[in-house]
Amino acid sequence: MSEPLYDSNYNTWLTNAGITTAPNPASLYDVIQAILANQAKPLARVQYAPSSVDTSACVVSSTGLTSVYFTTGHDQAVTFTAPPSGNVLFTMQAFVQGGAAAGTSTVFGIVSTTHGTSPGTVVGVLGLAELTPTATAADNGQICNMSQLVTGLTAAQSYTWYGAAMYSGTATSILAQGTTSQTTVPTGAPYVIEVFGA
Repeated sequence: MSEPLYDSNYNTWLTNAGITTAPNPASLYDVIQAILANQAKPLARVQYAPSSVDTSACVVSSTGLTSVYFTTGHDQAVTFTAPPSGNVLFTMQAFVQGGAAAGTSTVFGIVSTTHGTSPGTVVGVLGLAELTPTATAADNGQICNMSQLVTGLTAAQSYTWYGAAMYSGTATSILAQGTTSQTTVPTGAPYVIEVFGA
């Protein structure tokens, strides 16, 4: 009696007794890959990249974390529905620049209130950027990329969050700008906030 042959085109085992159906490992693999690919897609994303630079002045640390608020673009928020796990990863990209003074620090975070509420209602603290201006000249600025895992959300509930910032030392600002020109050097960089299921 010959060994059964597997026909991958039809997901069947060919045997002397006839044709029987067996689970297709590739199908399970495809399902898992689809799930993983789906998790990598943001639940919400905002990119603010005006053609001309737009500035958000950070508040002083004694005021407390307050939402980023651009002169022209105003509040930039992400609204999303919490996944079944109740866990999300919040990411933020911002180009920050300090004034003329040594020892300038900028702290970034997440708040659930607009700029009109200061300090904001804090969801999490993302991190710290240390800038290096001198006593006579502002620093050149730097792009900061930060992330924070937030747990314990209510599944299927809608949330609206804002990136937030505050400074210690001399005033700092977030500069948002994007360009499609090959020869233009932007003053800032796109301001991006995203939320991923985790």
